[in-house]
Amino acid sequence: MVKTGREFEEAVYRFARTLDLGAEIIFDHSVRDRDTGEPRQCDVWINAKLGGHLPISVLVSCKDHSRKLHVGDIGSFFDEVRSTGASTGVIYSRKGFSQSALAKAKANGLACCRLYRNEPADIPLSICFHQFVCKPAIELALVGEASQNEFSIWDDVFDSEVKAEQESRTILDEISAAYEKGEEWSINQFQAQSSKSVF
Repeated sequence: MVKTGREFEEAVYRFARTLDLGAEIIFDHSVRDRDTGEPRQCDVWINAKLGGHLPISVLVSCKDHSRKLHVGDIGSFFDEVRSTGASTGVIYSRKGFSQSALAKAKANGLACCRLYRNEPADIPLSICFHQFVCKPAIELALVGEASQNEFSIWDDVFDSEVKAEQESRTILDEISAAYEKGEEWSINQFQAQSSKSVF
């Protein structure tokens, strides 16, 4: 028996594969539900690295309904994103979205896109995702010789090499390492607090 909307899901999957050639795009994926522990089906799942360094996962849901998606559809999708542990979510609709659905999605950091037959597909205008971090900002201070260099764009700064622990690394490598260390610390603190909760 052919799954309802399967063609639409495959079309979204084929389109998603063209967006980031370095990302892992998985069709009809299964992940463990954080609440029940049971497998949960995902139409399309994307594993990518933001800026080539920070790992994110994107749940892509494909809705081939004969109506516009409404606010309840967005609420259900928000719960899907949360329970799968995805960094963020993108929902594709063949018929579009009601205004209240778009407002609900925007308020919850979800992207709404349309994919119509014989028309260019939408790409998300913005991607919101939540990460654990040790503090809301990272400060970058250029001192010594580095402060005398002239940088015309941010990539010049990020690609600059620094000496760290007897090896040569870029500034972006150092920022990524600090971010990952802070994220790990935050997760450990959160888990330690959760285990102390009294029920």
